Amino acid sequence: MAPYTDIPVQKRLLSNNEKARTIFSYLNKYPGMYGAAYQPNVTGGDYNYITGFGIGDLAMARIQEYGFFTPYGAFPVLLANHSVGLTWYHNMLMAPGMQGPYGTTESGSSNGTMIAPLLSWDTKVTGVVAILGGIGDIVRAALKQDNKYNDFYQAINTTYSKYFPSFVGEDIPFQVPNVEVPIKLNEFTLCDDYVPPTPTPTDSLNSASLTLTSSLTIIMMISVLLLLSIV
Repeated sequence: MAPYTDIPVQKRLLSNNEKARTIFSYLNKYPGMYGAAYQPNVTGGDYNYITGFGIGDLAMARIQEYGFFTPYGAFPVLLANHSVGLTWYHNMLMAPGMQGPYGTTESGSSNGTMIAPLLSWDTKVTGVVAILGGIGDIVRAALKQDNKYNDFYQAINTTYSKYFPSFVGEDIPFQVPNVEVPIKLNEFTLCDDYVPPTPTPTDSLNSASLTLTSSLTIIMMISVLLLLSIV
């Protein structure tokens, strides 16, 4: 989540890539986006981590699985087209069992029969950070402060311009979901009939402060990790 979209060629490439993903799901009537995640099953216990997602006609490696989606799969779409990304994110969260007491569920099957009720950092934080606009602004400021922004810009621009001198399909629009996940599972109990107590003004203030502090802490941690990888 470095400020890649500052560079026009990279911004155009991101847009085309995410258009392809939305079009692929739309044409194949898939209700969501895909990404490396734990595979849902009906028995619980051990879950397989699946990484071989992609579009076969565009991929360089073997494709393993298309039968399930993960909400965080929408995060690159959110960065390319915020409203379209939110539409895909919302469609996945509306599936049965895809929201629990701790937020989004790891993954769900496209036919609505299974979920992977796990908690993992990557399938939660990336989507939330993308909804907030990413951390490109934070990383850009740090790169400029360290006098590395121009080097970053030139490295990305030179590399991508060499391999992508022109683009095809930029006039083709993004697509939004055309199917929903069938309702075959029950919701989590706390999300189905739980009625929270009415908060007091003090509770609301403390909760907002805690939420803001937690969000800023997460964003700062991600920013530091990115800066260390660049250095």
